[in-house]
Amino acid sequence: MSGRIHLKSWCTMCLFFLGMGCTTAAGRIIYVDVDANGLNDGSSWENAYNFLQNAVADANSAGKPVEIWVAQGIYKPDQGVGITPGDRTATFQLINGVTLQGGYAGFGQPDPNARDIELYETILSGDLDGDDVEVGDPCDLRDERARAENSYHVSTANGTDPSAILNGLTIAGGNANHVPHSPMWDFTKIRGGGVYNEHGSAVFGNCTFVGNFAGGGGGIYNKGGDLLLVNCSFVGNCARPVFDPVWGWSGNGSGGGMGNRGGNPMLTDCTFSGNFASSGGGMKNSGGGPTLRRCTFSGNSAIGGGGMYNGGGNAALTNCTFTGNLASTGGGMKDNFGYPVLVNCKFIGNSAWAGGGIFFMQSCCPESTQTATNCIFSGNSAEYGGGVYSTYDDLILANCTFSSNSATYGGGLFNDISDLILTNCILWGNMPEQISGNAVVSYSDVEGGWWPFDEDLEDANYWGMGNIDADPLFVDPNNGDYYLKSEGWRWESERKVWTWDEVTSPCIDAGNAGSPLRDELLTIPDDPNNEWGENVRINMGAFGGTAEASMALPGWGLLADLTNDRIVDFNDVAVFVQYWVESGDCIPSDLNRNESVDFADFALIAFHWLEKK
Repeated sequence: MSGRIHLKSWCTMCLFFLGMGCTTAAGRIIYVDVDANGLNDGSSWENAYNFLQNAVADANSAGKPVEIWVAQGIYKPDQGVGITPGDRTATFQLINGVTLQGGYAGFGQPDPNARDIELYETILSGDLDGDDVEVGDPCDLRDERARAENSYHVSTANGTDPSAILNGLTIAGGNANHVPHSPMWDFTKIRGGGVYNEHGSAVFGNCTFVGNFAGGGGGIYNKGGDLLLVNCSFVGNCARPVFDPVWGWSGNGSGGGMGNRGGNPMLTDCTFSGNFASSGGGMKNSGGGPTLRRCTFSGNSAIGGGGMYNGGGNAALTNCTFTGNLASTGGGMKDNFGYPVLVNCKFIGNSAWAGGGIFFMQSCCPESTQTATNCIFSGNSAEYGGGVYSTYDDLILANCTFSSNSATYGGGLFNDISDLILTNCILWGNMPEQISGNAVVSYSDVEGGWWPFDEDLEDANYWGMGNIDADPLFVDPNNGDYYLKSEGWRWESERKVWTWDEVTSPCIDAGNAGSPLRDELLTIPDDPNNEWGENVRINMGAFGGTAEASMALPGWGLLADLTNDRIVDFNDVAVFVQYWVESGDCIPSDLNRNESVDFADFALIAFHWLEKK
């Protein structure tokens, strides 16, 4: 199908994201209520269809757009006209131009149109016999006999566009565990217990996927689709290989909450908690370009990638949090043959044998690079690499903070033969050491100092350029507050106000002089005369380059102090000339940050000559 999204679909999505619902002025509403006792023709709450499948069939033949309003209760895909009870292949197929909304009070209530998806929970259930036994561990979903007759897929979204919308429903009890006794395997029936999608772009909002099982993609399996998920939750789903006595094991057990194979799904404000899989307890991505914003992964577990596993592709994560996830490799995340881009993400309290926070392996392309910017790694633990384990390929960490991570080897980071580059970072309070192995570290605060593992390496000065060894003066690291104290101005996130301290962190205005300030404020908004705050260089640490970066006192930072020894002298000139006439991003000698080192930058060296701080 075409990757284009029509204007009508965009308008529908915009209204949906703003929490305004979808317009019905030009469309029809079909009512569904399991308790309605009228004509059951969907024309009103009193005459609502009892079975959702009847409403879906009605909507499919009606002019679009159509909204299906579903009252509180349980609805099963094997119930309805023309459907065989107990048919495991029955599913709720989403339809273009049809919005399916749950959470209504429904027939018999004082206000049947009242909508509260928690108070009036609407459940699409794959438990066809109504005999499911609740399990304490999602690992047990595969072998729980009471689920043997459950639907392979509670819902499907194959071939849809963004005008197919599922909003405010719980999808539960799917069981994609089928291995057919035939050489012609139908792999669809071992994937996507909650939802199965091939090349569809449906929209899911305010939905909960709970207690679903599959050989891959317990809650959702997405093959080549551009699904859009907003404010959805994946709780207690499982993906494990399934066994057939004739054909053996099938399914790779990937993506307990969600499994993506290709496609470009987009997730915003979604949560993954308590899911399990062989790989990717919360989510597994195999290729494609998934985009996640403000998503949370907590308490998930897997053999590889407790929170997330990226097996290729270019996943992009912004403002995402991984906490309390568990795995053998990559407690929070594991990346293998991919090139993810992580921005403003937090990895807190995850654990693994290797890579408590993240386990980075080889990327899929020689020219690709794995990157993490403005990320926090705190309280993670592992045998190797409490915060991060890196091997084989390029990894760039910029403006990241590592604190209170622990491991037998490499409390902050463990590097095994990869090209590991850190700039503008803070590594403090990790046990037993901050970095194990080689790394190019510059303009960073490293407890105990940093120098190349092999001091005979060429450009050894570059490997340790601009680094400092000083208490970064975090506001409250014991409670996860890694803002930098400042006598100028410092952002207080809880009250969302600017405040100040009695001391100033040495990491303020101490980053790479050639790094763009990005969103760092030059002055505090309510200080137009710049009497207190002024940043001339990017800060070290996770908030450097952001609008919440701590501000320096006037004159605190020296733009031309390239060695961070608090004076502009011949040592800085020696660094400056190493980059003469070079061009590109983030060159230390590019003092005016125009991506070129020339006489204009040398003039700034001269202007600040012999300045001290």
